[in-house]
Amino acid sequence: MMTYRLNDVKALCALLCVLLQYTRAMQDSFGLGLPEDEFITQELECQPQMLQTEEGLYSFVSNGAPKFCSLYVVAPVDRVVVFEFSAFDVSCVDGAAVAILDGWEVDDAFFPRDEDHVQPMTNRYAQFCGDYAPTGKYSAKQNAAQIQFFIPNEDEGFSVRITFKKNWKPCNMLLMGKSVEGLTLKNYGLERNCSVLSFFPQEIRFSWFNVGERRRHPFIFADEVQMDTGLRTMCSDGRREDRVELYQGVGVGEVGRTMVLGFCGRRLNKVPRPITLACESTTIRLVSSGRYYNSINFSLRPVDDEDKTC
Repeated sequence: MMTYRLNDVKALCALLCVLLQYTRAMQDSFGLGLPEDEFITQELECQPQMLQTEEGLYSFVSNGAPKFCSLYVVAPVDRVVVFEFSAFDVSCVDGAAVAILDGWEVDDAFFPRDEDHVQPMTNRYAQFCGDYAPTGKYSAKQNAAQIQFFIPNEDEGFSVRITFKKNWKPCNMLLMGKSVEGLTLKNYGLERNCSVLSFFPQEIRFSWFNVGERRRHPFIFADEVQMDTGLRTMCSDGRREDRVELYQGVGVGEVGRTMVLGFCGRRLNKVPRPITLACESTTIRLVSSGRYYNSINFSLRPVDDEDKTC
């Protein structure tokens, strides 16, 4: 598996994040991809870090140079990335291969991390060459996925169709911009961990949260839902373990990052003071046991330069 540096990936994200603002009404209403006549067609050049934020048909033909290449793909947060290879001619000669990763790999670390993904890494990573060619569609579980390839044999290559499919219950999300308004993260009553990752220092403003409270329907037990319990930091007392975790650090993995705050409880009104995470990357993680309906709503804003002390 190939390794890429965080700063290079961050630079690509900053240059292309504005493209994610342009979603089509058809996609929003029906969860459909682009019509085929609107697909972009692009020839890829081998780069250690290539970033794409648009659906389309992407092709690569090797010039014989023995280079490692990687295509990072990111969709809007309410979509999943889908790969479908329409042509594949990659022998196994001299180590030639194409690999698909459900998620991103940066500096030997992965997003989402193992504990936050529904599949083990053995199911998230697949390598192809020769007679073992990719068939059918390969769908990621979140809005980020990656293709890595090493094709040192001239005129070998592949074509892949990249589409973005509606994700009705998004969990893990990779953010491209420095500002996000009103993002909601839910567990839908399921046992799962969800993480929102930003490659920037962030000021987090919580509009409301309901984590680790009684598992009841808000319309049936309206009075119960309206009772604020406030923010609590003691969330693993044997009775409840559901919680929100806020991390700051460097990169996408556990090494080099620190948990700044963990909390649970219920608050229906905006938290008066923002929480500033001033390191290179920011993670908001929702840990859910499946015994509660957990949800949080928050906004992210860039950190002022004078506040960037990690």
